[in-house]
Amino acid sequence: MGMAARAGGELGRDLTSQGLDSLMAAQLRQEVQRSHGILLPVGKILSRATLSELTAHLATARGAEREG
Repeated sequence: MGMAARAGGELGRDLTSQGLDSLMAAQLRQEVQRSHGILLPVGKILSRATLSELTAHLATARGAEREG
C-alpha cells in the first residue's frame, strides 16, 4: 500500500484511535488558535473526530469569520 493510500485511509479514522491524547489535543488547539486565530475546543478534538471532520469544522469557522 502506498503512502497516499495510507494517508487517505487515516482521514476517516478518529484521531484518538490513532493515538491522539489530551495533551496532544491541547497542543493542537493552541497551535490552531496561534496560527489561524480559530478557537478549536479540545472537546471537539477528543470527541472521536476524524481529521476530515476537524478540517470541515475549521473551514466553516474560517468562512464564518470572513463573513462576520
